[in-house]
Amino acid sequence: MPNPPARLGLLTGSAVLGWGAGWMLVAGLWITPWANAQENRNAFNLLLRSTSRQALVQMQRECNLWMDQPLRIAVASISQQYGICIWIDRRIDPGQLVSLSSADQSATLGQQLDRLAQSTGAAGGLIENVYLIAPADCLARMQRAAVVLHGQLASKGQTTSNRSQPLEWPALTSSNELLRIILNNWNVESAVELPHDLFHAGQLPACSLATQISLLLGGFDLQAMLDREFGDDRQSDNRAYRSGVALRLKTQALDTVTQWQDWYQVTLSQPKVEHLHGQFPGEVLQRSPDGRWRVQGQTNLHWQVLASGLPPPERAGSSKPQRYSLEIQEPVPVEVVLGNLAKNFGWQLRWSDDCSVAQRNRLVQLKVENVTSQQLLEHVCQQAGLACSLKDHSASIRPAKSDSGVLNSPQ
Repeated sequence: MPNPPARLGLLTGSAVLGWGAGWMLVAGLWITPWANAQENRNAFNLLLRSTSRQALVQMQRECNLWMDQPLRIAVASISQQYGICIWIDRRIDPGQLVSLSSADQSATLGQQLDRLAQSTGAAGGLIENVYLIAPADCLARMQRAAVVLHGQLASKGQTTSNRSQPLEWPALTSSNELLRIILNNWNVESAVELPHDLFHAGQLPACSLATQISLLLGGFDLQAMLDREFGDDRQSDNRAYRSGVALRLKTQALDTVTQWQDWYQVTLSQPKVEHLHGQFPGEVLQRSPDGRWRVQGQTNLHWQVLASGLPPPERAGSSKPQRYSLEIQEPVPVEVVLGNLAKNFGWQLRWSDDCSVAQRNRLVQLKVENVTSQQLLEHVCQQAGLACSLKDHSASIRPAKSDSGVLNSPQ
């Protein structure tokens, strides 16, 4: 059963730490608004929709992920903390264990999600405002399928291409039932029948028809195309259409082509151009005489070029310490929690010889919000009946003077 994409609340202006089954830590900051790419020759570009732009802004947030938990749980936690919808393709095992160590240097949410996808042997990238984790040989093809369909709808003058609407489905929805939900929501007709599969309950944020149907069909190596005969020959052909249907889609095998072309008014430094040439060898990134950049390549190259129009992520000022929230949903030994915190914050953890093995193994389960790293350390230690001090990146742990061996229940 495929894992549903998760779309939950957005927490901004702070770093967030959380353990579920296994553990995970995420940290990030919000950034300033999108710098728009203007005078684009292709007015029908899916990547230039406002929903796409908002997602690209989110993907530039500073982020550090380290985890040891099933992919499904990791994706749900990341979605909740960063407000980015993530769709795991049906061919990717959502129950597989994902182990990521903390990144050595600062990175964006997009870079960290790419690292997450690659750790599963897959690849990742945006389709409009949904981050897709799919087999490496399918990702760019699925992204392009959505771009092509959206372009067809827009160039045909279909008002559908200007709309966005959310999508939601209950648990144990079959692949064909989900397809019918999409088609009915958009007042669209298609004769396709998909192989049987079941989906967990899930939802997508407000996005385009092209995005919704490309995510679903792409998992079956299919893509949707506009049936251009619909409308012109509707009255003369012998096919039966539902009354009031806005348009008809046909399906075909997922195209093996991964590249497409457009022009963008952005500023690219020479080091950035060289970096992109190295990251996407054989793809075209060329400045035209009118100053725009011609991009012919995979969708992820287009995203990278557009991201160059964004200002750098804001960093926390030195006069205002960064604040954190921590939720440990299931009891975890305090030694494990403190070890993970020390690794993330770069502390040297020093345990007093007076701390017994039993004290190190005491379980903690708590939820704290909007605290400094030192306050976070104190909250964890207090629940475990321990005392602590933090100085010059050295965290010292010792038994609390009032420790009687009996602790309050984890809260």
